[in-house]
Amino acid sequence: EGRPIDASYLYYGQVIGYLEPGRRWTNINQYLSSRNWFIGSRNTRAFACDAVGGGPIYEAAIIQGTSANGLLAITNENGSGTTDRDFSGFASASMRTERDGKSITHARTVVLPNSDQIEFPLLQVLRDPLGDYDRHGLVAGTLTGVTPSADFFLRVSRRITTQEWWDAIVEDVPLESSLPINVDPATSGDGSYEAGIAAAGGHLAAVEVQDPSGDPILQRVGLLADFTPDEAALLERDVPLDAVADTQFLLVDAAATAGSLVDLNDLDFALGFELANGQLVDVARDLSGSIAATASDVSLTLPELVGDLAGGQWLALISGSSPSGATTVSHASLVPVADVTTTGFAFPDFPSLTVPASPLASGFSVDFSLPSAALMGRVELRSNDDDDDLLLWQAFVPPDTTTFAFWELPVDAETPLLAGRSYTLSVTAFFGPANAPPPRSYIDLVAFTKSIGVIESGVTRIARRSVTINT
Repeated sequence: EGRPIDASYLYYGQVIGYLEPGRRWTNINQYLSSRNWFIGSRNTRAFACDAVGGGPIYEAAIIQGTSANGLLAITNENGSGTTDRDFSGFASASMRTERDGKSITHARTVVLPNSDQIEFPLLQVLRDPLGDYDRHGLVAGTLTGVTPSADFFLRVSRRITTQEWWDAIVEDVPLESSLPINVDPATSGDGSYEAGIAAAGGHLAAVEVQDPSGDPILQRVGLLADFTPDEAALLERDVPLDAVADTQFLLVDAAATAGSLVDLNDLDFALGFELANGQLVDVARDLSGSIAATASDVSLTLPELVGDLAGGQWLALISGSSPSGATTVSHASLVPVADVTTTGFAFPDFPSLTVPASPLASGFSVDFSLPSAALMGRVELRSNDDDDDLLLWQAFVPPDTTTFAFWELPVDAETPLLAGRSYTLSVTAFFGPANAPPPRSYIDLVAFTKSIGVIESGVTRIARRSVTINT
């Protein structure tokens, strides 16, 4: 776990614990200490860790450089390998796991590493859970103020971070313990509801929407935020839908400065609310009917920040996707909305991508360019075979990089690059806030990719270009 402090220091802590078979609940004390982003040693520690829980991965391959004899180590129970600081220009880790007929082969590469630690979160095939259950308390009551002809929905979550919210929507990474209850949130036409909230505390958001043309329009919002229930008990609590979505929040000049690849007529957004104490409430998704563009501005129709909402701010995660010739372009931006006018927001520019002429399983080069404001780039190969066989290679590159060559990994390392497969090849550019100094350097962004996510490091926007290739 990590948290940025400033440009020089961060809080960082790591705890490794072991559970006996069959046990899933334990209390672990973790202490964060202040340390420099980079201590300045001559060596680099490569840490292969689980992409979900963060624990060390056993028998992952750590690879330096791009030669066939670049295998550095097969990790033991501490998940680590150590080598010279520059890692011969390329630091990589790969792993294949298989269980219950499913398999994942995941490789990650960092180009030009220059830190005393590089984290490699790798996806693994996890055991299917026996059920969606966590320690919780039940809350039941009535959503008051419901319009009979409208639809209304509940979202219940534990206390989550903005990074987790971003990952769930943009990167399609499910929230860990996303259902902290033993029953789904239930609603009925008369506004009555019943839901479970995590015993450690969480949030319940109720929204009323109308969907006259296939684009949901937000009507009302009711929040039961930062709520800690009585574990294994039922509490009666009515939630008024008293925040009416009747106020226009403008992103000034956002439409006027959008590039030609941004389809202003096909924008979507997810809505979050940041409490005064900094906690995030996951309010609603897919509110495409409540966002619109004029000749110059982009407007969001939301409840006014008064009453119980005073002191907080809306978080709009605006996204879009459209084909452009043989490729698909997509974008996502996290926009804090604290006033009826928000200035300084701009949609990101898109990277370019040249389709490889002959992508071979033995390796091939990808030519691309990142926009000048990009903080870093990610080149990705992804192949899904009926969702049971995932091949994934992600390479993080400095912002001035124009080419990346996938290569044949050492024989003892698992490779996601196979012959006869169809892959989605994509290049993603990461940006900080528009017209703002870069929040972190490239090395800051790639060194602690599990402990400190990109949103926590200051990334607020991405733009992606994708194409399908066959090896």
